Amino acid sequence: MRNNNIPVIILLILIIIAPSGCVRTDAPASAIDEKQVTAVLDDGILMVPIEGKTVSIYKPFDPENVTEIPATAYFSGTVDKNNSVILEGIITIGGENETVRLSGNAGKVFSGWNVPDGAKPIEKKVGTTTLTRYEGATRKYTTYVNVQDENGEYVLQGQFLEDNHGGFIGTIVRDGKECIIALRGNSSSFCENVTLINTTEAEEELEA
Repeated sequence: MRNNNIPVIILLILIIIAPSGCVRTDAPASAIDEKQVTAVLDDGILMVPIEGKTVSIYKPFDPENVTEIPATAYFSGTVDKNNSVILEGIITIGGENETVRLSGNAGKVFSGWNVPDGAKPIEKKVGTTTLTRYEGATRKYTTYVNVQDENGEYVLQGQFLEDNHGGFIGTIVRDGKECIIALRGNSSSFCENVTLINTTEAEEELEA
């Protein structure tokens, strides 16, 4: 039976794709302080292209051109002060377990403000621009993760929000075919243990 939730899953997960430059950090290479991270991804699918077709996470495709297989995953590993990530775990596809070891990097970036209901606006003039902040607003951050295995057969890009929800989307090579995998779940440890990259000028001006 075809999974009618596939377009929803793809739309929700596609926001996790971030430019690789967003996950770089200038922390010194010697500053190693590993922290544990885990991700429980209990809602996902693998999309296998039918014969003669290809699919890409960067382009829309016809759902009729893929076979959908349920997928879940559990990852655990470490992240250090350089935001270097090592993950090990199991991806379960159609009831079959695949053990993986992935590595890459992560980053945390400012992504907006948490504004309380009814908060009073406060305007500030910066040059010719008027910036508006709100009383009681707090910074909002998004955590990105880019990892892959040593052979490039598993390439995953992830995003986790401050409410710990998020997931990964990427590609897996199976039987010589490049397939798309989308996984949703949660991870509080990524949000807590990945180091903030930088702040934006707008953020700094509003905080002043």
